[in-house]
Amino acid sequence: MTHRVYNQQLGKGTGMINETLLLLELCEEGTTKESLLKQVIDSNILSTSSETRARDIVRTVFYNRFMKDNAKVCLWLKRARSRGLSVNHLSQLLYIFCVRQNDILREFIETELNPTTDSFIEALPKDAFIKFVKNLAINNLVDWSDASIKKNASYIKASLCDFQIIDNNNN
Repeated sequence: MTHRVYNQQLGKGTGMINETLLLLELCEEGTTKESLLKQVIDSNILSTSSETRARDIVRTVFYNRFMKDNAKVCLWLKRARSRGLSVNHLSQLLYIFCVRQNDILREFIETELNPTTDSFIEALPKDAFIKFVKNLAINNLVDWSDASIKKNASYIKASLCDFQIIDNNNN
């Protein structure tokens, strides 16, 4: 069994589809995390409220999902988009990268979402997200306050809604 690391990084970006599309446009051969961050700050392409938020998006989310393991991934995604891959299809790829980078989301999908869809249940129970994160705390896999548990449960839900895996109105 693979050791999983449960952290709060999902909250830095959840699905981040629109931001990813903008950042992919800036990526060129040789783009680094720091050169991308400089471009983002200089151009204010993300129209973020703060430089700190821009740093979080580039360093914590985008870099970890699309550059850390292989810097060419962002170039491949950019090329696929420029060759006509629809935003809906691209978002399916972005979903895979998001899940791979966030163990808490991956575990939720494996233990809560997949069994639900396998059973043809139309919607997750409303408390599924909070129960899942509380169970991580009960099993000493995270040491989070009640407020952090609620936030992380909302990050999981927001990510799944961003990628249209679940409907926000039904869950």
